[in-house]
Amino acid sequence: DVRQVYTRLRETEDPDALTSDLMNRFDVRERAELIRLEQIVTLIETSGCQVNALVSHFGEKRKKKCGHCGFCEIGKAVKLPPAPDRPPVPESWRTELSALARAHPRALREPRQLARFLCGLSSPATTREKLSRHPRFGVLEERPFAEVLAWAATMDA
Repeated sequence: DVRQVYTRLRETEDPDALTSDLMNRFDVRERAELIRLEQIVTLIETSGCQVNALVSHFGEKRKKKCGHCGFCEIGKAVKLPPAPDRPPVPESWRTELSALARAHPRALREPRQLARFLCGLSSPATTREKLSRHPRFGVLEERPFAEVLAWAATMDA
């Protein structure tokens, strides 16, 4: 539960512009992290010495295999298993979660806030409103965040 604390240094700053700037920064960071995770999966599934692939990423070249990475040990590329098929989110939750969002607009008004709640990712707002104790908090933690966010975005539709 590490929190990043931000303090405005200039009170004359436009709060809406500051909020927009921070959201853009968070979006850029989120996309960068997703790309980084994809690169890690690509490294794990590479059909060659993983150490050589990793050092190559940083501009170095090795002539021989390391002999101890996953590929060198088993002699073939590893494929990560596909994500399991999961049933759709129950439609009956829409009414319940809509009511919960109306009761806690500061914590759950945006689809991203609702998705974070359903995935069990706390925020200062959910903590302040004690929503981490709610039975639906984290109920979709096993699902990809993007999938939960897409579902949460349909709540207003």
